[in-house]
Amino acid sequence: MVTLSKNLYDFGVVEYKTNAEILRKEALKLEYRQAFSSVLQRLLNTTNDVIMLDRMLAGLGLDIDIANNTIKEIKLRFTSGIGTIMDVRQAQLSLLDLQTEAQTLKEERLAKVAILKNEFGIQNADLNIVNQAIVKFGQRLINNKQSLEFTISDPIQYERSKKIINFEKSALSSQIKSLKSENMPQLNASITGVIYDLTRKADEHEIYGGINLTVPLFDSGLSKVKKRGLMYRIKVQNDMMSALKQDKFLELNKLTKKYQNLKIESITTKKKEINLSEKLKQITQRSAVVEEGLLSKFQTQLRLNKIKRDLASYPFKMQSLNINYWALNEQLIEKMSIHPAK
Repeated sequence: MVTLSKNLYDFGVVEYKTNAEILRKEALKLEYRQAFSSVLQRLLNTTNDVIMLDRMLAGLGLDIDIANNTIKEIKLRFTSGIGTIMDVRQAQLSLLDLQTEAQTLKEERLAKVAILKNEFGIQNADLNIVNQAIVKFGQRLINNKQSLEFTISDPIQYERSKKIINFEKSALSSQIKSLKSENMPQLNASITGVIYDLTRKADEHEIYGGINLTVPLFDSGLSKVKKRGLMYRIKVQNDMMSALKQDKFLELNKLTKKYQNLKIESITTKKKEINLSEKLKQITQRSAVVEEGLLSKFQTQLRLNKIKRDLASYPFKMQSLNINYWALNEQLIEKMSIHPAK
């Protein structure tokens, strides 16, 4: 005996359930891009920091060489009766400060290199490749007037997160519609055929069928409980949307303040560079006439070099802010022209 049955009309139960699954599948695709963007942001920022630290350490290395040579010269002058032992001690303290700063930066660099190696499989030799991508990203922003100088006052965008939430809300709505439809009558058609029966002759067979109407009468309130649960989950999604808006606003405020502080700091540091450069020039001129002022010249030179290192770090700090800004806007992948593998 063979029976074939088909649902003729279910008031959209299957369609609503299928739609909910399709919507959640689209949300998962966007969530994958969100996760990819977060990983990309960490990779770019860490690489950017390592390159900046390399620049700082190179400058400190030159200052340490200057300090060692200056200490030798001050000692030589002291043995010749020029200067005091305090000059030697102060120069040595300056050298110690430089060495301490260099050691701190080396440890910071090692920690960031370990992140690149352990989390991304990137070795020192690969740093330049990632850095080139960062440089191109920054140049592209400048060319398109999309760097922070042009965009910091623009409203924040977070379409991907909003779509994820809206997809889930729509999926939940489809589930509610499916629940309502399940309580409607169901029309089913069936055909049954007796192909072979030992009690009958071989050429005898029987086929019969019909249409059934199924009407749900009572489900102990289970549908209402499920519906309340789904409605609550929709409310949760609405709350998440409100929280998302607030979080994005706060993060943008923090980023804006960092940008403004960096700009102010940059302007102030440039003024200090001009003043110290003039002071160093005057000290150098005086020391050419009088065999004094070597320590003062040395210390002024170190302060000036420190300021130059700070100025050299600003482009890297600005690049990090640009990375974080477009990650906050949920457009970092697009601005980097990257196409994640599916």
